[in-house]
Amino acid sequence: MTPLPALPKTDQRLEKGLRTRLSLLEAGLKLFALKGFDAVSTRELATQSGVNSAAINFHFGSKAGLYAAVIEHVTKHLATLYREALSPATALPQNATRSQAGEAVHSMVTRLIGSLLMTPRSRWMSLLLQREFIDPTEAFDRIFDDALLPALDAFARVVESASAKPRASLDNKALAFGVFVLACAFSRSRATFLKWSGKDIYTPQDVADISRAVADFSLNGLLGGAESAKPSVDPK
Repeated sequence: MTPLPALPKTDQRLEKGLRTRLSLLEAGLKLFALKGFDAVSTRELATQSGVNSAAINFHFGSKAGLYAAVIEHVTKHLATLYREALSPATALPQNATRSQAGEAVHSMVTRLIGSLLMTPRSRWMSLLLQREFIDPTEAFDRIFDDALLPALDAFARVVESASAKPRASLDNKALAFGVFVLACAFSRSRATFLKWSGKDIYTPQDVADISRAVADFSLNGLLGGAESAKPSVDPK
C-alpha cells in the first residue's frame, strides 16, 4: 500500500497545537468540575493533559483564561440545546391568543425535557454547571447572559401571553422561572428521580411520559385548568 504523503510542517504544527488545546480543555473541564477553579494548579492541568505547563499560557494566557474557555465551551453547548428546544416562543405571534401561548408552553416543556434527558452530556459539564449555580464565580455571568437569560426570556414571553401577567412583573418571572426549573429538574436531579421511581435509566418511553405529564401540568397551571377542573359546590 502506498503510504500517505506527510503533512507540511506548518499543518503538522497546527494539528499539534489543536490537539494540545483540546487536551487542555478536556483536562480543565474535568479538574475544574471536580475541585473548583482555586483548588486546581497549572501543574495538575499540564499533567492531566500530558503537556508542558507553558502550553497553558501559550494557548489561553493563564489558568483563568483556560477556565474562561472551558466555560465558553459549556455555555455554547447549553445555549444551543435551549435555543433549539425553546424555538416555539420565537415563532409565537406578537398578538398570540392564550390558546396559542398554551400550545407553545406545552411544546417548549416537552422539547426541553426531551433534549435534556436524551442529549449526551459529559458528567464533568454537568458538575461544573452545578458548581457555578451553587457557588458562582465571575464566569457565571457568561452562563447566565448567553444561555440562561434567553431561555428564561422565552418562557416569560409565553407566560405573558398565556396568563396575561406582564413580562416585567414578579409574578411572570416567578412562573417563567418555575416552569423552566421544573423542566430541568429531571436532568439536574437525575439520580434522585431515578432512584425514587425505581429505575436505572430513562428509557425513551419514560422521557415521553415525563415530558407529557410535566407539560400538561404547566399548561393547566398557566391557563387556569386547575380552577376549571374544580367540582362545583352543591347548593344543598
